[in-house]
Amino acid sequence: MDDTEKLLVENVGKSVTGEELSYVANSTEWARRTRELRTEEGFPISTKMSGNPSLPVGVYVLEQDRQTPKHDRHIPEPVRRQAIADRVYEMWAVSENLISDSCVFKEGAVKYEASGEDALPIARGPS
Repeated sequence: MDDTEKLLVENVGKSVTGEELSYVANSTEWARRTRELRTEEGFPISTKMSGNPSLPVGVYVLEQDRQTPKHDRHIPEPVRRQAIADRVYEMWAVSENLISDSCVFKEGAVKYEASGEDALPIARGPS
C-alpha cells in the first residue's frame, strides 16, 4: 500500500484535496496514481467529474474501503461499444415516443413499458 492509498483509506468518506495527495505522494504523479486506484484497482473514489458533482474541483473522496472484484474492473471494448449503442438507441426511441422512459434494468433482464403497438425493445441483450 503506497502513501496515496494509505491517505485515502485513513480518510474513508472524507474529502482529501489534491494538495494533500501531492504532499504524501512526494511526486507530481499523484493524479495518475489516484486514477489508477480508481480504474485499475477498483477503489470507489469520487471527484466532481466522476461520481459526485457536488464536490469542489480538486477534492477526492474514497466512498468505501473496498475494491470492486477484478473481473468488474475492465469492460471489454466490444461490450462497452454495445452498451453505448444501446443507450443511444434507447435515447432516440424515447425521443421519438416509440417507448416510454420508464425502463428498469434488473439482474440482467430488461423490462420496459411500451407507449404504443409499435414499441421497440430498448436493449438487444448480449451479442
